Amino acid sequence: MRLHTRIVLLIFAIVTLLSASLSLLSTRVVQAVMEDGIESNATLLSRMLADHIADSMVRDKPLAVRGIIRDAAGQMEDVAYIYVVDSRGGLYAHTFEGGFPRALAARLNEPVQGLSPRLTRFSTADGPLLEVTSPLIGGMQARIHIGIDQTSMFKRIRRTQGLILSLAFGIAVIGGVTGLLTSRRFARPLGQMAEYMQDFGSGKSRGEIALPTGSRDIADMVQAFNRMVTGRQTLEASMQQRTQELAGLNELGRRVSASLSVKQVIEATLEEVVRSVSPDIAFLFLREGE
Repeated sequence: MRLHTRIVLLIFAIVTLLSASLSLLSTRVVQAVMEDGIESNATLLSRMLADHIADSMVRDKPLAVRGIIRDAAGQMEDVAYIYVVDSRGGLYAHTFEGGFPRALAARLNEPVQGLSPRLTRFSTADGPLLEVTSPLIGGMQARIHIGIDQTSMFKRIRRTQGLILSLAFGIAVIGGVTGLLTSRRFARPLGQMAEYMQDFGSGKSRGEIALPTGSRDIADMVQAFNRMVTGRQTLEASMQQRTQELAGLNELGRRVSASLSVKQVIEATLEEVVRSVSPDIAFLFLREGE
């Protein structure tokens, strides 16, 4: 696997992991905020209605109580139902169109605990439900129950989650493209350097290299490689010259040993010296005596 491919995959994996974590965290935060808001609004609504209908219940006006809770349920979009229990544990008023459900009848005789509203969560066939129970008159069993449908809240959460996931996917794609461009910028010069070094190692040197790159580290590597190439070329040229000189001396020795004529020796010597070192002018000095 090429280097730039590894870099792209690494960047894409990191960005995807961060995006997924951010999506999960954001979804939980949004859900917690929405649930807190619904609980606060439901508690406030139960207290307001309790204060509003308490006087009508003391005066025993069930029609007035029914009108108040029906108006409240009609004005609040997420309110699924409201029902009121009197001090004897009997059903006093409700907003159900088809009659009071049997499933809730068992809860009419539940004792009131404290004066603070109580929150209870249910799972129904129509979706999740939050019920707020608030006492009407202190020290008595009279209370009001308000059921809040949480289906719309979870729909908003899913829409928000979808938006966050789409944004995360977009960020991952942008990160992958950015990683691809970045990796190519840095990996391509390294790949070219690798090819040059392979040729250099096999003796097929291309000479110095010039790679367009904005990376200081890669530029330093290119300069170091070029210095190595220059040094090798200088050494090869020096060795080639020495080899030519040795070959010339060897040929000169052979020709000298093959002739006894001083003139031929002089001619052969001058010829080999000129051929080997290419001087501008050459002198040959002979010493008399031995």
